[in-house]
Amino acid sequence: MSYSWMLAFLHRVLSRFTSLTSFLIARSKSDHNLPLMLDGRFFLTVSLSIAAGAQVSAPVLAIEQTKNSPKVIIASAHNRPPYIIEDDKQGLELAIIRQAFKVVGVEVDFRFSSRKRQHLSFEQHKVDAVMTMSSHLSVSSYWSQPYITYQNVAISLASRQFHIDRLAQLRDFRLTSFLNASKTLGPEFLQMASEHLSYMEISPQHRQNRMLYLDRVDVVIADKYVFQHLNTLINDEVDTSPELAFDHVIANKGYHVLFHDERLRDSFDKGLSLIKQNGVYQQLTDRYLGHYRH
Repeated sequence: MSYSWMLAFLHRVLSRFTSLTSFLIARSKSDHNLPLMLDGRFFLTVSLSIAAGAQVSAPVLAIEQTKNSPKVIIASAHNRPPYIIEDDKQGLELAIIRQAFKVVGVEVDFRFSSRKRQHLSFEQHKVDAVMTMSSHLSVSSYWSQPYITYQNVAISLASRQFHIDRLAQLRDFRLTSFLNASKTLGPEFLQMASEHLSYMEISPQHRQNRMLYLDRVDVVIADKYVFQHLNTLINDEVDTSPELAFDHVIANKGYHVLFHDERLRDSFDKGLSLIKQNGVYQQLTDRYLGHYRH
């Protein structure tokens, strides 16, 4: 039996493979972002195409994640210390998300904007996820496990001795809260706020602190750690030394990250579970909240 046709065929395949290898080597030298993989990790389709004599214009490679891989982009609110510190992309929330992804080998970056802009960016797929969410958006999305709990409380001067233990009592006081509080603190709070004659939602939030110490309001609804941090911004304007009373009349609520991709959500949930188990989550909490009054 003559094998001359087979030898000719193999010679043709070898020539094509040699040409492709030279192309890849040259390309990798000129483009450092192109991973060069000549250790058998070509997709089978490339080898079959070559063997069949197909014209290959661009190789199909099994590209692995590298440090040059794109980062996951997450939409965040603007500055909200100690949870979100925009200037250097720090704060408890950002640190938790960053560390949860780090343990599963994913890099993240954050884009800061208003809540309305965050939602729009997510709906237009300009970001991969949006954080600090308490309800689903209208677009298809995947809901993470709760990763952070804000401590929203009724804050008053301890000397006033209000002793608030029911949400309905807030109707009797001059009351202010943060922007959109009535939309995020639950239906009972929304009803109380809609029936309150002098309820106000104020931005920027540090104005609430000033109003409380200047006796322009009786009670402020805010996260107790955010309120204490904001005191540092007005120390030169008002006396912030009076003792505060924190009355827990609002149920603590966990917040989530919403993702477009189910697998990315699963990776985050896995990383979140891991950092809770290994103590990193508690270390981050102590780092950012430990020096505030609890």
